This record gives sequence, C-alpha cells and structure tokens, in this order.
Amino acid sequence: MTSLTHWVAIYGALVATGMLVWSIVKNRPRIKIEIWGISDKNRKGYTVTIIVINRSDYPIKLDYYGFRGKAGGKNVVSIYDTDDQIIEVPKRDQYKFEFKIDDLKIEFKDGTVYPHKFFYVVARTGKRYEKRIPKYIVKQAICTHVSSRYK
Repeated sequence: MTSLTHWVAIYGALVATGMLVWSIVKNRPRIKIEIWGISDKNRKGYTVTIIVINRSDYPIKLDYYGFRGKAGGKNVVSIYDTDDQIIEVPKRDQYKFEFKIDDLKIEFKDGTVYPHKFFYVVARTGKRYEKRIPKYIVKQAICTHVSSRYK
C-alpha cells in the first residue's frame, strides 16, 4: 500500500504539469487578419485596408509581411521586410496596413498579370499567419490593370 506522501507528490506533479501547459497555451501569439474593402480616398487611386489584430496579452513584433499567389502553376511571393521599421502590435490592439490596388498583382515583362490571393504576416517567433483576399478585391485588381492598360 502506498503512503499519503506518494499520492500528494503525484497530485503536485499533475498540477505543475497542467500549469506549465496552460502557461504555454496562454502565452502563444494569437493574430487575426481582417481585409477590408476597396476605397478611393481623395480620388488618389483605389486602396485596400488590411488590419492585423493582436489578440494576445503581450505585444507582438512582425518580421515581415507580404502577398502570395500563383503564376503559371508556380508560387509568386511579394515580401515587404520590416528591418528599417519595426512593426510592433500592442497587446489587445491592431495595426493597419493600406495598400494600393496595384500591389495586389504582379506583372511580368511579357505583359501577363497574376493576382495575389493571400496576405500574410510573420511574427518574430517565426509563425506565419495568412488570410485569403476576397475574390471581389482580386477581381478589382485585375480590372484596374485592364482599364489602365487601355486608357
């Protein structure tokens, strides 16, 4: 038969392990990305607003962000590095990006145009968060390219 001390030690080990797991889960970065529609502020061209929301209890630093899409069956990525400007999203707050609609597509030298279909951010921890750009925004990016080409 085991003693009471043995059962108290087992209970203490289980509680400590549970607290460790809870601490790890609670302190991981939680980011949500929202993509807002197209606007034409002051008639300076169409822009897309992308908001990165920090749902964590501590600030998160972003290493880089960008767009991703496919061109001819291959992945095409546009990366914006944040070395010159550290982007820090305060705890329980948000950071707003505004991009011109032309940033949502990539044009090759032969004149072919492919839209980017995802926006992503990479936190200092190396974790990547990604959100699909709504189809109506992607279509608008292609339409503005076609209309600007034939002006």
